[in-house]
Amino acid sequence: MFCFLGEIVVATSGIEIKNQKIKIDKVCNNVTNICEEIVDRELKNINRNTVSTSGEKLFIEQGIKGIRGEVEAGLPSISQISYPQLVKAIKTDFPVISFHKLPKLL
Repeated sequence: MFCFLGEIVVATSGIEIKNQKIKIDKVCNNVTNICEEIVDRELKNINRNTVSTSGEKLFIEQGIKGIRGEVEAGLPSISQISYPQLVKAIKTDFPVISFHKLPKLL
């Protein structure tokens, strides 16, 4: 079973252990290295009759790589979209990011 949060924790811990400043690009690069070829390992040889997750089903039916593809690619939705918007909100003293206000940031 794929554990996305665990990969982020390991990647961040690796940076911290090296006493480096934690930056989004370093975390994303570490996640990519940790998850190298995860799509091939976990999805390419799935038997259509033994699919156990929605992600596996989507991959078999539509070729969608899902979160596995996202981490393998270096978390582009985080590094290129979410994180820059968060930084922008923080720099503009956005008081509280709530769900009803979030679409205005995007």
